[in-house]
This record gives sequence, C-alpha cells and structure tokens, in this order.
Amino acid sequence: MVKYIKEQKLPANSKLILDTGNRPCLMHCYDDLLTAIGNFKSIAYIVANETMTHNPWTHAFVVSNSTDDTRYFGNYDDAFNWCVEQE
Repeated sequence: MVKYIKEQKLPANSKLILDTGNRPCLMHCYDDLLTAIGNFKSIAYIVANETMTHNPWTHAFVVSNSTDDTRYFGNYDDAFNWCVEQE
C-alpha cells in the first residue's frame, strides 16, 4: 500500500480510506506508512475486528496521532460517506 500511495500523483489535501483488515502493520513499517499518508487532509480508518493475535487499535492510534483529522469507522460505507461530506 505504501508503494502505491507514493507512486500516485494525488492532489494535496486528498482523503484516504484506510482499511488494513486483519493485516497488521508491524513497527518497522510505521515510518514508511506515516510518511506516505502525510499528505492526506483526512483519514477514514476502518477498524477491523480484534482477534487473539491482532489488536487493530494499536495501529489506528499510531495513524491518528500522526494526522490532524482521523476518524474511526466499522465499515467502508460509513467511511466513504464521511469522506464525501468533508470539504
């Protein structure tokens, strides 16, 4: 995902719907991810279900603490609707 974001010519202040599912982003990828999402005006973070081996809130808080406007959602439709409503 980081590579894809870096390769795209996204306008400044774009919005990102971030759905990591049950694929954890380990500590070694945090810096790359945070750099890649730095140009987004707002992030709609879809929080996956917690499992015995995956706590999605750990990663969600890292993203939230590095951006000015991150909101959490339980599904794509709610995240998309929130992004559309943003100016």
